Amino acid sequence: ANLKDRSKEISAVITTQAVADMADLAATVHVDTAVLEYISRLCEETRNAPETRLGVSVRGAIAMVRAAKVWAAGQGRNFVLPDDIKELAAVLWTHRFVMDPEAEFSGATPEAVLARVLSDIAAPQQRATA
Repeated sequence: ANLKDRSKEISAVITTQAVADMADLAATVHVDTAVLEYISRLCEETRNAPETRLGVSVRGAIAMVRAAKVWAAGQGRNFVLPDDIKELAAVLWTHRFVMDPEAEFSGATPEAVLARVLSDIAAPQQRATA
């Protein structure tokens, strides 16, 4: 095998300083208490769903808060909306589900469970600003 070191052919797409600046910006994004409670209720409902053995944990909720802050900053906002949570939920959470084997055998999927949870749990009213 003739493997060649290609590291010199790769150029950086972002600087370390730019990443640090983005992290600083995300840290300034506000998450309203109502949105935090919404995340908590969604997580609890995934754990209580009959199709799951394990749903979204506290770590999953924390990951959502962090991701939603970055998402909001990327959208030019300094506050998180309930719609941000809905937008990110499937990407951030479905891999965390441990499905009940019988439910899975019957065709239940993490995506379907999450879709139901998102439709069952009312999102808080969106506020214009933080």
